[in-house]
Amino acid sequence: MKVFINPEKKYSSTGKKDERLSVRITMSVESESQIEVIQLRRKWDELKENDSAEAVLQLIKEMNK
Repeated sequence: MKVFINPEKKYSSTGKKDERLSVRITMSVESESQIEVIQLRRKWDELKENDSAEAVLQLIKEMNK
């Protein structure tokens, strides 16, 4: 299985100290097994709901092994 991420960064500047950076991550998966893709998609959705960026990165590392 191969997992690719495509981050899209958006900077917003208000002229104040608290500058904001938001990142949208798009994930592409190549796999011979449709079951693996479905399981990965479920895990991805669960992590997004919990706003766990660190867990998302860990999942991507595991999938690329």
